[in-house]
Amino acid sequence: MMTAPLNEQEKALLSQVEPWISQHKEQLIGELAQWVAIPSISRADLAKPGAPFGPECVKVLDHALNLAKQAGFRTEEHEGYAGSIIFGDHAQDIGLVSHLDVVPAGENWTYPPFSLTRRDDFLIGRGVSDNKGPAILDLYLLKLIRDLKIPLHHNLRIIYGLAEETNMADLRWFAEKGPVPRLSIVTDGKFPVNFAQKGQISFTLEVKEAGVTGGP
Repeated sequence: MMTAPLNEQEKALLSQVEPWISQHKEQLIGELAQWVAIPSISRADLAKPGAPFGPECVKVLDHALNLAKQAGFRTEEHEGYAGSIIFGDHAQDIGLVSHLDVVPAGENWTYPPFSLTRRDDFLIGRGVSDNKGPAILDLYLLKLIRDLKIPLHHNLRIIYGLAEETNMADLRWFAEKGPVPRLSIVTDGKFPVNFAQKGQISFTLEVKEAGVTGGP
C-alpha cells in the first residue's frame, strides 16, 4: 500500500477525526444492529408496486432513509429500486454506492444470522461485512464531514441499492432513470475503493475415474 506523509492541515484534521469516531462508535454499532435485524434478501418474486425486490428490502431502505432524515440530511426514494442520501448544496454529486440487500442466511450458523453479535473486536451477523457495515459507514462519513465542517466542492450522494446480490436490476434502473453522479466510489465489502469488477464464474467439475497420482 502506498502512503504519503500528511501535511499540517491533514494532521490537524486527523486529531479531530479520531475523537469523533470514538464518540460515535457505540451509536453506529447500535444502529447497524437494527439494519442487520431486517432480513433484506432481494426477492423479485415478491415484487409489488414500489417494492420491486420484496417487502424486506423496502423495509431496510425506509429505515436507513429515516435515520438520515432524523440526522438532518436530504433523502430521495427511487421507486423502491434504490434510495439516496444527499449532503451539500453544489451543482454536481460524488456518489458513494452501496447496497442493503443480503444473500440468504443458509444453515450452520454458530450465531443467529439476523442478530448482531459482538465477540471481542468482531461484529457478527448477515450483512455486517457485505454490505450493511460499509453502508452505514457512508452515512456516518456524511455526519463526520458536516460536524467537523470539512469544506466540499461537490455534494456527497449515498446511493443504496437493493439487488446487488442477485442481478443488479437496482442500478440498471438507476442508471437509466436516476440522478447518476459524474463520479462514484463503490463502498462495498472489505476493500476501501472499488474502481471496477469484471464479474465471476462458478462451476462444478466432475471427473470420472480420474485415478490417484502419487509422488516419488
